[in-house]
Amino acid sequence: MKKHAEKTPFKKLLPYNKPISYIVTAIIASANNGAAMPVFGVILAKMLGLLSLPLPIIDYLHPDDPDFLKNEIHRYCLYMAIVALLSGLGSFLQRYMFGSLGNKVTH
Repeated sequence: MKKHAEKTPFKKLLPYNKPISYIVTAIIASANNGAAMPVFGVILAKMLGLLSLPLPIIDYLHPDDPDFLKNEIHRYCLYMAIVALLSGLGSFLQRYMFGSLGNKVTH
């Protein structure tokens, strides 16, 4: 079994994946993409929680700020936009880094 494991071509391909920074960047970008949807779900749940409160309760809790609900919704929309931008950047980096590593191995 050990002789068969030593003959695998995987060890021959490892030197072609030399820029270790590509691998690290691609793994971090993959983790970023994996975390994007749960974070988006939490933000959306908080926003829906705000929208489900009756207006008299909001007016009672925040009598000094008549635009409290609008400001909070705008804040959560900004959070969603930031998560979307980070997810897009992570997706680009993930595909580029893994693609270039695969291209070097194939070449």
